Amino acid sequence: MVNTWSTPLIIEAAISPLRVLGETQVFTTEELIQQARSCFAVGAGIVHHHHDFALDVAGTADEMMRFGQGVLATYPHALFYGDYVNASAFDEKMGHLPVLEQSNTLRMIAVDPGVASFGGLDDDGLPFTLFTPWTTFEEANRLADYAKRIGVPLSVGVFEPGMLRWAVAQARRNGLPAGSLVKLYLSGDRDPFRPNRAAFNAGLPPTPAAIEVLLEMLGDCGLPWQVSVLGGVIHEMPLARYVIEKGGHIRTGVEDAGGLTDATNAECVSAVQAIAEAAGRPVVTGADVLRTLKGEMTE
Repeated sequence: MVNTWSTPLIIEAAISPLRVLGETQVFTTEELIQQARSCFAVGAGIVHHHHDFALDVAGTADEMMRFGQGVLATYPHALFYGDYVNASAFDEKMGHLPVLEQSNTLRMIAVDPGVASFGGLDDDGLPFTLFTPWTTFEEANRLADYAKRIGVPLSVGVFEPGMLRWAVAQARRNGLPAGSLVKLYLSGDRDPFRPNRAAFNAGLPPTPAAIEVLLEMLGDCGLPWQVSVLGGVIHEMPLARYVIEKGGHIRTGVEDAGGLTDATNAECVSAVQAIAEAAGRPVVTGADVLRTLKGEMTE
C-alpha cells in the first residue's frame, strides 16, 4: 500500500444521470460539453458521460466525437469516456471506438468485466431485477488488447468483488495499457436508475470494511484505484475522507448520486476537493492526471 500522500488525488465526475436503456437522454451534446467544462474548471481530472441510447453505431460515434471535440477545444489534456452502443453483439457495442480513435477523441475506454445485477424492491419487499450489464472475460480481453495496442487507458468497472480478479490478472501479465485504473463501485440503498426509490444494488456497501476487502484483493498489482458510491452522495459520507487518506481516488457527480443531492456536477467536484484540502492531499488536473495514473507523479 502506498503512503497516504504518495500520489495526488484524481477526481472523476460522472455527469449524466443514469436512465434505463432506451429512455430519452437528459442532456444534449452541447449541454454535456458545458457540464464537462464546468467540472474540469473546478478540479475534475476525468469526466464520464452517457449518450443517447437510441442511436446506432454511426450516431453514437458522431455524438461522442462532437462531445470530445467540444471538450478538447478548451481542455486539450482532458481525460473522458462514454458508454457503449445499445446493442447485443459485442462488436456492435464497441463499433464507435475506431471512429473516435481516428478523430483523436478517444481518451479513455470503459470496460466492465463480468456480470452484475441491479434491481429494486416490490411492494412486498422482494427484490426484482431491473438491469444486468455483462461483458464476458473473453470480450474484456479483446477490449484490453485493443486499448493497449492504441495506447488508450482503461477505466475498469468493478461492481462485484469477483470482477476485480480480471483486472488483477491482466495487470499481473502486463495486459492493461499504461494509465488504466479500477473503479470500485460501492452501492447505497437508493436506485441510481430511478431516483428516490429503494434499490437492490450490486456490490458491497459503502463502508471502510468493504474498501479493505477490495484492497486486499487488489494486492500489490500496482493499479491505481478509485471509489464510487452508486445511489449515494459520496462527498456527504465519511467514506470520502477515508478513501482520500488511503491513497485512493474519488468519483462523484449526479449519475452516482441518483437524485439524492441538489448539487450540480461542478459542486460535487468542489465538495470533494474541499475534503482533500482539509486532509492535506493535493488534487491533480490537466496533463498531470495521466502522468499520475502512469505512476509518474509520486511525491
